[in-house]
This record gives sequence, structure tokens and C-alpha cells, in this order.
Amino acid sequence: MKKTAALLLTLLLSLPLSISALAADYPDLDESHWAYDALIRACELGILGGMPDGTVQPSGTLTWGQYLAMLGRAFYPTVCDAHSGADGHWAMPYYLAACEAGVLQADDFLPVASDKLDMPLLRRDAAVLLSRLLPQEPASPGTGSAFADWETLPVCYREAVSAVSACGLISGMPDGSFQGEAPLLRADGAVLLL
Repeated sequence: MKKTAALLLTLLLSLPLSISALAADYPDLDESHWAYDALIRACELGILGGMPDGTVQPSGTLTWGQYLAMLGRAFYPTVCDAHSGADGHWAMPYYLAACEAGVLQADDFLPVASDKLDMPLLRRDAAVLLSRLLPQEPASPGTGSAFADWETLPVCYREAVSAVSACGLISGMPDGSFQGEAPLLRADGAVLLL
């Protein structure tokens, strides 16, 4: 019993050190960053990885490939593993897994294809992807209409934005807008998934 208690205490004491050690791996991620905890947690869970240069780039734009990888790692990792040998772009296994999991659909209105995985992901597109993973019925179309720029959002995105808004996954920008045409940043993507 004493050995178990000692082991548990050792693990608890080492946890803050492991988080600090992980944060030290990313020289561009300061503890004062608004999404610091979410970014570190996403890295710990293997949902988000650092960039080849050793940074995490919290203010960097997420690409379609990066976000499909994050979604796959978080929601359907087994499906991603089944496509791990796919040729081509590094994110091809995640693209194929998203198609198989129904996150990307045949004749989709979303502007992605296997040859466009390096394109920036827009906030409205991220809302659609997340809404397709929700375990509940979509929200009524008016739920997201509280956003100041609701009328500028293309109709095909409104149901998804309403659904993720109704779940509390998105709350919009400080000015009350959704800004659906703005690129999703890496910090925002980590916060959305967590």
C-alpha cells in the first residue's frame, strides 16, 4: 500500500513537470497565450503536433490537411490508421478517413479535395466539419442568427454554424460577428476540439 501511495505521489508531482517540459518544446508558445492550456493539452493528447521547425505556431493558419488530421486523431483514429499507407500528400490518410467517416461527403459543397490540403481552412468550413461530428440533431436554422454578420454567411453554412453555436462550441468574435470567411488559426482549432 505504501509503495502504491508513493508511486501515485511521484506521478502527481511529475505531472506539472511534464507539462512544463512539453511547453519548453515549443519556443513560440508562452504561458501567457490565451489558448496555452488548450494547445498544450491538444499536444499531450496527440491531436495537435508541432511544426517541422519545432514551433507550435498558435497564430498560424490551419490548413485543411492539418485540421482533418486533428479531427481524425480526436474522433476516428482507427479509420485514420487504416489509411496510413496512402500515397501522396502527408495528410492523405486523414482526408481519406474523413471521407470514410462522413465528415467529408460526396458532392460536398466544401471547397476541399485531395489536391487542396494545403489551403487555409475557413471558420465556416470548420463549423461544418464539427457539426457533422455532433452526436445530436442539428439546431434550428435560426440559432446562429444572433451573429452580427449572419446575413453574409452563405445559406449552405447556416445549419452547421447554428448547430455548433447551439452546442456552445463557438461564440463568435468580440464584435458579435462570426467571420466565417476568416481563416481558422491553430490556437482556435485546438480550443474548438477540446
